Amino acid sequence: MLFDGDCPLCLREVDFLRAQDAGRGRVDLVDIAAEDYSPAANRGVQFPRAMETIHGGARAVQQVDENASTRDEMLQPVLKLPGFSA
Repeated sequence: MLFDGDCPLCLREVDFLRAQDAGRGRVDLVDIAAEDYSPAANRGVQFPRAMETIHGGARAVQQVDENASTRDEMLQPVLKLPGFSA
């Protein structure tokens, strides 16, 4: 799962996923803001495309940040994986 390591909201969500995973390694979290981010290792997803997909514009990020329940809706597919709980 790609995330923007420079985004406080993304980091909060990644921390949530890591806590749910409890060290089992079921979700591969990849920071697109890392200097060593490799599009080739991530299905060719280039940084600009990843940013557009992740954030969908600044207004969308602000709206998600203001509505914590949206987080739960967005993460439902991940939380349904074996070993995760809401």
